Amino acid sequence: MGVDDDALPVPEGPDAVAEWKARLLAVIVLWRQAAELVFADVATTTDIRWSWQVALHEDEDDWPARPSDHEPAAYWSLVTQHPPGWEPPRRPLLLPELWLEAAKDATSLGAGYDLNQAVGFVASCVQDWVMDDIQHAWPECPWHQHGADLGNLGGAPTWVCPLGDRLIAEVGKLGGAA
Repeated sequence: MGVDDDALPVPEGPDAVAEWKARLLAVIVLWRQAAELVFADVATTTDIRWSWQVALHEDEDDWPARPSDHEPAAYWSLVTQHPPGWEPPRRPLLLPELWLEAAKDATSLGAGYDLNQAVGFVASCVQDWVMDDIQHAWPECPWHQHGADLGNLGGAPTWVCPLGDRLIAEVGKLGGAA
């Protein structure tokens, strides 16, 4: 799968932040499109209805540094014990990060993906989340009742039977999903 013009590698150098921020909207749209296809498959084949979002993180938790070998463990336990409701301070990120956040889990998203690659990445993550939730294989192969694999038949990400790579459906069209 090739990388399209809207999904170039993360920029480097002194203008990296400005270049990345200029491309963020297009990258967010790409990841939302990918997630919509995958969550359509979840909705048409399970009772799961997780809320999800592609979130932009411009800062992160600023936890204290780990103690060195010469600092006593008691000091570290005092530094890390906080009252209920306490949250660590935040620090800005050099480059904003994109995350796919769902009620079940979250994963960081990168740049440099075309839509097919993004769909495959999201499908792989969400497949694991669904299987953790329902405690069996998902999606199921309609011919053998085992789990389907992700494939790439004809360029688009697909769900395939692992016994011979038989096409079940394109990602986003499982169970009659649009």
